[in-house]
Amino acid sequence: MIARRFLFGCVLAAIVALGSANAQVLNATADSLVAGQINDQPVKQMIGHVQFVQGAIYGSADKAVQYLNTNQLDLIGNVAIHQDTLALYAPLVTYYASTQIGHAEGGVRLFDRDVELTAANGDYDMANQVAHFHNHVTVTQGKSTSVSDNLTYYRSSQTSILTGHAQILSDSGSLAADTITYVRALGETTAEGNVHLSNDSVTLASDWFYNSRQLGEMLARGRVAVRDIQNNTTIFGDTLARFTKNSYTIVPRYPLLLYIDSAQVKDSITRIVNTVYDTMFLHARTMEMYQGDLARFIATDSVRMLRSNFSAVGGKLIYDEAHEIMTIFHSPQTSSSNRQRIWNDSTEIDADSVVMLMTDRHINRIFGIGHAFATSPVEEFPNSGRIDQLEGERMMLVVTQDT
Repeated sequence: MIARRFLFGCVLAAIVALGSANAQVLNATADSLVAGQINDQPVKQMIGHVQFVQGAIYGSADKAVQYLNTNQLDLIGNVAIHQDTLALYAPLVTYYASTQIGHAEGGVRLFDRDVELTAANGDYDMANQVAHFHNHVTVTQGKSTSVSDNLTYYRSSQTSILTGHAQILSDSGSLAADTITYVRALGETTAEGNVHLSNDSVTLASDWFYNSRQLGEMLARGRVAVRDIQNNTTIFGDTLARFTKNSYTIVPRYPLLLYIDSAQVKDSITRIVNTVYDTMFLHARTMEMYQGDLARFIATDSVRMLRSNFSAVGGKLIYDEAHEIMTIFHSPQTSSSNRQRIWNDSTEIDADSVVMLMTDRHINRIFGIGHAFATSPVEEFPNSGRIDQLEGERMMLVVTQDT
């Protein structure tokens, strides 16, 4: 999934060690050192070309102020802090030893290997190893970029939480939500609130979304709508689950499928070719989809299908996509009748099972199998109210141009 490419390093680790009573001794140099008071607090001011080193951490600033009573350290002007591959830049960095929290503001930039982060300000809690960034947070790594109003990073579990207009963009698509949580160690992404996912093949909207790269699972629930761009189909439902390893998708609770078909039709009088659209609706208790060489679609229990000149009801529907064969038959566990009903134009067909052969998703053969019965109005006397009836064990109807 696109979120799998969103990585995050040890953010603001450089801030937290500065001035800590439990950390190594801080060594600093400057052009001048001035002792004095600020707001009746004794301070040491280091002015000009401030350089500091504390263990593996080193950096520089234009000025530094150390509050002796509170052990607060302010680094002011062109602050740069480095630790291994991490580099942090900000106009002002303040470390509070009593709470073990470091604060950077005025426009923070952080770099760690191929990760670049920018934000208006940020905080790091050393005791709990939690970092917070606020206002216009942007993280870029390779071809993936995330933006949000706020970002929280739990270093111990490598968990990042984006809140407020959260969005992750990459060359493969985008994911947007009110909140996006990414657990790097597990390769899991969870999105909540106004979820919108988009890539070259599918768009998804839901209230909640989960994706696991390691398990190969994608789950969505709450006002789910998934549009397959290639097949021009949209499935609505309360819940959707996709299992990548098995190329299997299920919508288990009262799904609705929409398929928008189009055809070029020439007007017999004007000879103008117009595009005519026809929408198919399919409803059932459960829908399942298999991709791959054995691609097929299954709708189970109380199946209802409707389009402009065709409709059907039945117990279970299976569509073999590779061979374009649709079968409607009885589902004995949930249906009290084993009769399937098909309406095509003015013809009605009842049978134990119905098989339809299709070309480009248009029916060209209908087979009624088992106690087949068909009715249609008498074409020669359309107003007579009389109908033609045909009954047999097996029945075949030929359909030409949907008629």
